[in-house]
Amino acid sequence: MRTFAIAAVILGLLSATAYSQQEEQKPTSLRSEAQKKEDVEIEKTYREMINRTKGQVKSAPAKTDPWHSVRPSQGDTAKR
Repeated sequence: MRTFAIAAVILGLLSATAYSQQEEQKPTSLRSEAQKKEDVEIEKTYREMINRTKGQVKSAPAKTDPWHSVRPSQGDTAKR
């Protein structure tokens, strides 16, 4: 009787591990549905902004020399 009880317990434990492996669950996520919707909205606005600015070429700012009053003009430099 004792052997039968031990065998039943072992078979029960083996079937429990096999049962737990068969369950397919969705991966758990810590983000709520509201956060997921907010992420989708942010992604959508980002894509729209990228599409709007895709064809535009940025104009380069005018080149300025903040040291123009400190340096001598190019004609004044002598070779050393």
